[in-house]
Amino acid sequence: MLTRPAPTDHAEYFQPYVDLVPEDDVLRVLEAQLDERRELIGGLSETRAGFRYAPDKWSIREVLGHLSDCERVFAYRVLSIGRGETGSLPGFDHDAWISSARHDERTLASIETEWAMVRHATLTLLRSFDDTAWKQRGTCNGLATSARSIPYLIAGHERHHINVINSRYL
Repeated sequence: MLTRPAPTDHAEYFQPYVDLVPEDDVLRVLEAQLDERRELIGGLSETRAGFRYAPDKWSIREVLGHLSDCERVFAYRVLSIGRGETGSLPGFDHDAWISSARHDERTLASIETEWAMVRHATLTLLRSFDDTAWKQRGTCNGLATSARSIPYLIAGHERHHINVINSRYL
């Protein structure tokens, strides 16, 4: 059974993401985010999707692409930890990834389609875990991480960025 993570289940800097998910059923939150994001994106024009609220900030397309990239990383981490991986999983430089991803050269619809497919794959993986998998612990970017914390990180990370989009971009 997937239970709420303790603060010791993840790096301290992830706690604000976990705090953004007060619900106990994080899989339902992840499912609901499919519709929430579709609603948000459905009202955006291609021009608006390229908007940056400051010159050194990401565009909306880049933020959305970042969410897909990070979810893939988090899904790999939960898969690895849930399967008992004992080696340390690497970190990544999200700024370097954004500059090479070229999200602004894509349509908003293609970014949304990709994200929805990533989310469906993530949900399928998470639903396959049993109690043993959820209790597994591993190391990500040199820091102790539990499998059960990662779904909360995915949901909270998305809420964080959607909050930024709503407050600074729209």
